[in-house]
Amino acid sequence: MITNAIVALLAVLSVTFLGVKTRELAYFGLDSGGDYANPMETGGSPSDPNLKTVAVSIDDDPILGDKNAPITIVEFSDYQCPFSKKHAQTTEKELIEKYVKNGTVRIVVRDLPLDYHNPLATDIAIAANCAREQKGDEGYFRFRNAVYGTDGGNMTQTTLSTQKQLDTIVASMELDMESFTACKNNPNTEKEILHDISQARLSNIVATPTFVVGTNLSSGKIAGIKLEGAQPFSEFRLWIDTQVDIENE
Repeated sequence: MITNAIVALLAVLSVTFLGVKTRELAYFGLDSGGDYANPMETGGSPSDPNLKTVAVSIDDDPILGDKNAPITIVEFSDYQCPFSKKHAQTTEKELIEKYVKNGTVRIVVRDLPLDYHNPLATDIAIAANCAREQKGDEGYFRFRNAVYGTDGGNMTQTTLSTQKQLDTIVASMELDMESFTACKNNPNTEKEILHDISQARLSNIVATPTFVVGTNLSSGKIAGIKLEGAQPFSEFRLWIDTQVDIENE
């Protein structure tokens, strides 16, 4: 039996292949482990019909929105990536207003700190996960908003760049610091981040931010379209609305 998720994917692909609407990929930014890359240099093109479809797990990572939402956006991001920050400050806000608040979409964040952004990128990811350990998903996203400046703080493209800045954000979270330190020093915390990295690579996800926009398979994985770079809201809206239409048939 063909699942609704697979039907949705076929419908999304047909939108592109039949020419009803092609991807309009301007340069919105992609961090791929070196210089900030144009999508044309990382496998895409300004009007590319060869969209990539993947299936990824959400693991036990933080969720923003209704956990039973029919559409899931899995984001692989790096706290030191300016394009991950740009997405959080722009497109993500629109996604939350249009789709997350009404229960259509849930956003799952997975860690993909790039080697040349370490050690700080991983340190921030560890701190975020340790904030979540005490404050839950709500606390995780409050920490994330503080790092990206979407809480009204640093709204520039510049990313958090020093341990002192990170310490200031941690202090603002009102955490039990003894428990926080124990979490940071626990090898399992970094192991969780390494697991995200491994899962990303299995799906050929090597740049940040990368998103999988899709529906739930019976296996618990999310099957959908892979979008790379800080894409505009309209790009997400195309795939979300198409899949919602299929789900509602």
